[in-house]
Amino acid sequence: MKTRTLFSLAISTVILLAGCEYDNFTEPDSELNGQIVYNGNPVGVKSDEIELELWQDGFELSQDIPVYVMQDGSFAATLFDGEYQLVLRQGNGPWVDDTDSIAVQLEGSANVEVPVEPYYIINNESINAAGGDIEASFSVQQVNSNRDLEYVGLYLGTANIVDQIYNEANTTLAGDQITFGDSINLSISLADNDLEGRQNVFARVGLKIAGRSELLFSQVYNIEL
Repeated sequence: MKTRTLFSLAISTVILLAGCEYDNFTEPDSELNGQIVYNGNPVGVKSDEIELELWQDGFELSQDIPVYVMQDGSFAATLFDGEYQLVLRQGNGPWVDDTDSIAVQLEGSANVEVPVEPYYIINNESINAAGGDIEASFSVQQVNSNRDLEYVGLYLGTANIVDQIYNEANTTLAGDQITFGDSINLSISLADNDLEGRQNVFARVGLKIAGRSELLFSQVYNIEL
């Protein structure tokens, strides 16, 4: 009986010490915020589909810290203070691969812009309600000719997360029917898609590049009906 008592006391002591170590663990509390940009303008994407890699200097053998990009091109991470390298994940994104890294000195907080070179961009977009339709007008500019434009599309949703997967209605136009710089007009009937009678819908336009699964999007419009 005495042996069991001493053994139980030893186990309790180990658990108590382990609990103290856990309670004393300091969680990261510094904030890194940023934006994916082209010529200083935010680049829209599908939420949580684009991933950046964050590497901490002095930890060459450690794994990267994944940072996911939201649909407006912004991203955020809570980290410890220190020096980091932020890089684009290769083959991930509707833009040209870039192996350059961005040095980040994090002391409490930091804001950083991540410049990219898209293959194509959306210009002069306008999305409005017209009668029982949602109409979009925009143009496409070619930035890099190494990949073809597959199609452009208009996407409608009942929530503010809208993309090629999460939408209630969409329409597309093939890339070979597009003249760069000319106005493109797309329209979706609300009645044909069970969206009639709503107070609002969310809408955005996007474009698909050959060889890349990720689309490039405009920002999301909240259209009051």
